[in-house]
Amino acid sequence: MEGKNRFVQDTEVLIYRLNHGNVDEAKRLVEQICLVAESLAQDLEDGEHKQFLRGTSELMARFRKQIIDLEDEGASDAEIAETVLEAMDEHFSRDVTEFSLELGTDDDAVDAESTIDRLVEENEWLREELERAEADYMELYDQIAADPERQR
Repeated sequence: MEGKNRFVQDTEVLIYRLNHGNVDEAKRLVEQICLVAESLAQDLEDGEHKQFLRGTSELMARFRKQIIDLEDEGASDAEIAETVLEAMDEHFSRDVTEFSLELGTDDDAVDAESTIDRLVEENEWLREELERAEADYMELYDQIAADPERQR
C-alpha cells in the first residue's frame, strides 16, 4: 500500500484536531498548510503545479478565516469545530476538482477516475516538494547550529 501524501495527512490531522475540539492547533495547522503551499507556488513558473498549490492555499485560507470569524463572534471551540467540519465536508463532497489541475476539456462531464488519478499525481509531487523543502530547512538549521558565528 502506497503511503499517503502530505496534503492528505495534514488534512486528516486537521479533521482529527477539530473532532477533538482543538481549535488552536487546527488554526495553526491550516495556517502552516497555507504558508507552505503559497511559498512553494512562488518559486514556480505559471502552470499546473503552481495553480494546484495556490488553490490549496486559498482553500485552507477560507477554513482559517472561518475559524477566526467564529472566534470573533464568541463561538465555543465545539461550535467552531462543528461548523468548520461541516464546511470541509460540504466542500470535499461537492467539488473535489475545484482546485485540481485544469482537465483540458470543454466537455461538462468530469471523469472522476481520471480526476482522482490527477489529484494523486499532484499530491505526490507536492509531498516530494515538501520533503525537499524540509530537507533544505534542516540542512540550514544544522549549518547554523554548527557555526557559532552565524548565530549572532
